[in-house]
Amino acid sequence: MSTRTAAGAGDAGTPDSAAAWHALGTALVRAGRTGEAARAFEAALEREPAHLPALINLGHALYGLGRADEAIACLVRASALEPGNPEALRGLAEMLRRTGQLQAAIDAAEEQSRLHPQDVLAALDLAEMQLALDRLDDAARTFDRVGRVDLRARHGVYAYHGMIEVEIRRRNWRRALELAIAATRIDRGDLTTRALAFVASRLFGAGPLPVPSEEEILDALAEARAEHRRGHSAQLARAARS
Repeated sequence: MSTRTAAGAGDAGTPDSAAAWHALGTALVRAGRTGEAARAFEAALEREPAHLPALINLGHALYGLGRADEAIACLVRASALEPGNPEALRGLAEMLRRTGQLQAAIDAAEEQSRLHPQDVLAALDLAEMQLALDRLDDAARTFDRVGRVDLRARHGVYAYHGMIEVEIRRRNWRRALELAIAATRIDRGDLTTRALAFVASRLFGAGPLPVPSEEEILDALAEARAEHRRGHSAQLARAARS
């Protein structure tokens, strides 16, 4: 039995059990009462120190209260309790990223992506951090993998958008053009066609139609990545509730 299964095996109907305190904490989170939720998760852990869901949720609650160092410590501990736990690694990578600890964040994201190679959200997080650190070769490979593991309808274009951005940053206009043309074979949306127009203008000069600026294209590509991530994050949240 895994740590997660063992931790969650208590009787939630027992008023003073770890499971009951954890259930109370999750209800308080949904009600927006984060401080009280954190205290409930702490109570769960006092009764069962290896209660993994309470430890992970305490980390998120503490982060929401502005106690980032304590939050990160919770998720480090959760990762040690169950190495490779996707929720712990994902949360840890995100908190480290948000607090500016990019190298530590990318280490956690790489571990998550290595252990869960079919996890699209893990690959997206990793690619985002690789871009932030200007690790463009790594980012290109990760976006390529996103295209192979994200099988949702019409999602293939997101991988192309990521690879196009990498080549724009490299100033490799020929490769960016090849990718933009390939993207139009599966998507003729506004962003794809604007990216194609922008890249073509860098190779052949501006035509008679308006061409977006590089800043506009990069901003639009970043928003598309965020939209892609939100979709997979929402899907994961729905799966957790079911």
